[in-house]
Amino acid sequence: MFKPTAYGSSGCPGSKSGGHGGGILLINIGGHFQLDGLLESSGQPASAGSNAGGGSGGSILVYTERFSGHGVIRVDGGNGDGVNGGGGAGGRIALYTSSQRIAFVGHYSATGNFRSFLKSHFTFDTF
Repeated sequence: MFKPTAYGSSGCPGSKSGGHGGGILLINIGGHFQLDGLLESSGQPASAGSNAGGGSGGSILVYTERFSGHGVIRVDGGNGDGVNGGGGAGGRIALYTSSQRIAFVGHYSATGNFRSFLKSHFTFDTF
């Protein structure tokens, strides 16, 4: 549970297939990891006109000595389509550092999307 290593599930099909779930990102950096861009494993939205569900967000697991930056970490669920297509649930993000020297002032997101009330969590700990 605290070390996410699961793919996001695909959305339920309607007249077409649902959105694909997010993948797994495992990052192991022995030194300093500075994130100033986008690190993402979100679920895909359902096809338009399909009444299908959106895919769930995947997993991002990071091990590093120090973590900093202004970037974005995202594992959001994809939008569902139509009246029957629910949104995908948010995925999981876990960040483990060997020191408490965290200088990350960016954003992270693990939220369910349109028609989804399922949100996931962000885990931070030292190892």
